[in-house]
Amino acid sequence: MRILHTSDWHLGQRFCERDRDDEHRAFLTWLLEILQDRKIDALIHSGDVFDMGNPPSYALELYYTFLRSASLVCPNIIITGGNHDSPATLNAPKELLKALNIHVVGATGNTHEDGIFTLYSHTRDEIGVVCAVPFLRDKDLRFSVAGELAEERELRIREGIRAHYRDIAALAEPYKQRGLPVIATGHLFAAGSEISDSEHSVMGNLGQVTSETFSELFDYIALGHIHRPQRIGGRDHIRYCGSPIPLSFSEISHPHTVIIAEFSNGTVTTESIEIPQSRRLLRMTGTPQEIIETIQNFESVHHLPAWVEAIATLDAPNPSWTAELRKAAAGKHLELIRFSVEKSAVKSLSEMTDEHDLQLLSEVEVFELLCEAKGMSEEATKDITATYHELLTIMREMP
Repeated sequence: MRILHTSDWHLGQRFCERDRDDEHRAFLTWLLEILQDRKIDALIHSGDVFDMGNPPSYALELYYTFLRSASLVCPNIIITGGNHDSPATLNAPKELLKALNIHVVGATGNTHEDGIFTLYSHTRDEIGVVCAVPFLRDKDLRFSVAGELAEERELRIREGIRAHYRDIAALAEPYKQRGLPVIATGHLFAAGSEISDSEHSVMGNLGQVTSETFSELFDYIALGHIHRPQRIGGRDHIRYCGSPIPLSFSEISHPHTVIIAEFSNGTVTTESIEIPQSRRLLRMTGTPQEIIETIQNFESVHHLPAWVEAIATLDAPNPSWTAELRKAAAGKHLELIRFSVEKSAVKSLSEMTDEHDLQLLSEVEVFELLCEAKGMSEEATKDITATYHELLTIMREMP
């Protein structure tokens, strides 16, 4: 049996006020080709299909179009919910999707049996079983206890997660005894995971989940939530596959992958496949002139224009530096979408006022220091200070 493990698509994400529709379409087109070319028996998604609970219509269209096409080339599809997903949104069409042999678990069911699915070959032979565990919310694991300490709450939830996997493993034991490989899913934050800016440690207890949380019964554990592909506890069969595209500028330095796991005669082998990117995200740093030179020398090999974060080092306030960069980028296959200044390069207002005794400064002088700290030009400072004078006058004349 051969499965493909993916997660954290975040369909519908808005990134610096731009959508990721083109990138996600390119990824899903590629994924369909992999499912067919590699003869995948089961596609397993480990949570965060969407970026928000109420995804935009184009994201829903993309999701359902993909599922319809994937069901024609892959006999088993398992979708589990993540912390970004709305269980109601995912579960709404689940009965209809069953007709395509697509099983959706947006949230934990009434019983653990609701999350156990037998996998079948194209000839309808049993080839494996999946214990589909979605993101486990607080209410799925425990009842609140009045007056409990934070440490007690974390311990209670951590034990709840361990118990959930122990109980569902016990239900999968008969399949294991028949020689079928058993796969579990999870959407959680495991101890030692490397995270990025776009990830959030939901439920602080999840940082305490370790490889020992999972039963030895499981032949492979397909995890989601962390966007960087990695093993947990050095164990090759407990894996995060990562997100298919970089979801923040902090995710540009590592590969984006899916994982193919193949089961044969009681053993499992894994293969990471790097996903080709249709758009490059990159950071350009240095003085404005150095960034301009980087822009001028930039050559793109990607279909979509690169998105760039420019981080400038300024020796002195320079309010025109962003306009200079935009001018240099005209006609290049890139778009400058975020600008920032190295904090150490320009003094903050607090640093500037440290050099003065505030008791000796007037309101206007403090306001002028603020304008200087913001990098405003002399002319702009003069204009806005005049307006500030008017406001002070009005306030002083008020009864």
